[in-house]
Order: sequence, then C-alpha cells, then structure tokens
Amino acid sequence: MIDHGAIHHLLGMQILCTYQAGTLFFTQAHYIQTKLELFRMTFCTHVAIPLEINLHLSKDHALQSLAEMDIMCVVPYQQVVGFFPYAMVCTHLNLAFAMGAVS
Repeated sequence: MIDHGAIHHLLGMQILCTYQAGTLFFTQAHYIQTKLELFRMTFCTHVAIPLEINLHLSKDHALQSLAEMDIMCVVPYQQVVGFFPYAMVCTHLNLAFAMGAVS
C-alpha cells in the first residue's frame, strides 16, 4: 500500500483537516455549485427552510395549461430530484423535509 498523503476530496466532498485543532470538516460546495450550474439554477433564492412546513401537495398544484406543460418539458425534474438526496444525506440534512414532500 502506498501513502498518497492527506486526503482532499472523497465522493464529491472536499475534506478539510486542521491537525492543530483536531477538526475534520466536510463540504460539498463545489459539487453543489456544479450541479446548480448544470440545471441553470445558479441564481436561485436562498432560504432557511426550503419548503413551507404545512404545505400539502396535491393534484391541484399540477400543471393546468398546455403552455405550462411545454415549459416544464425542458426541465430535467427527475435529475434535479435525484441529485439532491446525495447532498442531503452527506452534508445538508435540512433538505430532507423538502425532498420527502416533492419526491
């Protein structure tokens, strides 16, 4: 086995280690920024809680007009919803509630 030195990245996460303080910090900022750029969501509004607490989604929230459907045909909804669980499980547990509601 060969020692390649300190680890810096693992599974899309950047690892920052401070030996003096004895801390280990994981961040997915680069991974998340890359995905936001891929889905053209770079300028999204930041919120503390990504979904209203008592929101109940139903068929009433579905697209109603053909124009709305045409717009949403180009949105990679499944890919976006599939991307977030990885970020959620690893470092952003605050997304769990919203992902449970929309998936």
